[in-house]
Amino acid sequence: MPITPKASFTKDDKYIWSAEEIFGLGDTRCDYIHQFKAYETDKGWNITVQAMIPSVNHGYSWATTRRYFKKSRLPHAKTVKDAVRHAADLSSMIDPLTTQYKGYKIVDKARKSGIMPGELSKIQSQMDDKYSKGWLYKNPAAQQELLEILDGIKS
Repeated sequence: MPITPKASFTKDDKYIWSAEEIFGLGDTRCDYIHQFKAYETDKGWNITVQAMIPSVNHGYSWATTRRYFKKSRLPHAKTVKDAVRHAADLSSMIDPLTTQYKGYKIVDKARKSGIMPGELSKIQSQMDDKYSKGWLYKNPAAQQELLEILDGIKS
């Protein structure tokens, strides 16, 4: 008995979509979300959202969210692309990437603000003590607090 693959890769069933194709041109999320990858399994869909987050020192870094959806969770999705469109509307798929992008924007704003590097590292160490390491790209409340601190210093 021959082994048949679980997913068939035909021309009609595309597995990678650009952010512009899913969100539409002009959507601000297209500034950082790069592409959606997905494939269908026997019982659901595996969906991956990839973003290219600018980095102050290294150009860009990849950020990814992945999730498996059972077919019962998306009863109206008939194709892989329908499942991807539904996933693009879920905050659990998009918000972590948005938070990372906002973290970059805050770092960029801080570097361009004219605040002395010593003062910036003092603020960062205070925030590290309060929120633990890695807070800048993962914690929206910490990002908001840093923005308030930066705005207070500039005025």
